[in-house]
Amino acid sequence: MFTGPLGYEFYLLRFADIYFLIGKLEIALRQKLPIALRSYAVENNYSEWLDMVPRTSTNQRALLTALESNSQRVAGLEDYLPFSFWSHLFHRDFYSVLWTSCLHKVFVGLGDSMSWGTFLKVSKGMRRATRIRNRVAHFNLVNAGDHEEEIATLMWLINGMGGTSD
Repeated sequence: MFTGPLGYEFYLLRFADIYFLIGKLEIALRQKLPIALRSYAVENNYSEWLDMVPRTSTNQRALLTALESNSQRVAGLEDYLPFSFWSHLFHRDFYSVLWTSCLHKVFVGLGDSMSWGTFLKVSKGMRRATRIRNRVAHFNLVNAGDHEEEIATLMWLINGMGGTSD
């Protein structure tokens, strides 16, 4: 196994920093996105926040798996949805469907949060966060990125949501 030029412990410490921030980001998404979606659902006479999620095959698979894991209950479902589900909600196709209607309200720490430019930055940041998460989760040292850039990307997203409540 290739451990890189600086050794296993060096990379392990870096991965720990990054994985901690990924956890903070995921918890913030899991806490804040359902609230925004639920609020929008109520305003538009939908019964559940799930009704606001675009019906793509990726989303449907994640929701079905989460419902199965949560004994078919919607209450608490967000705890069973993976990071990829949350990050997928920021796909470019969902700008007018999700971002302008409700998800921009989650990013209270960003100026002009409803704008297309801000959405593109968040979308790009979420795609980057997903790649970082997957690399760290699979302990991929070969493709180790710029540690400071990865930390900055994750912190920008976390801070854009007003930080975390912990």
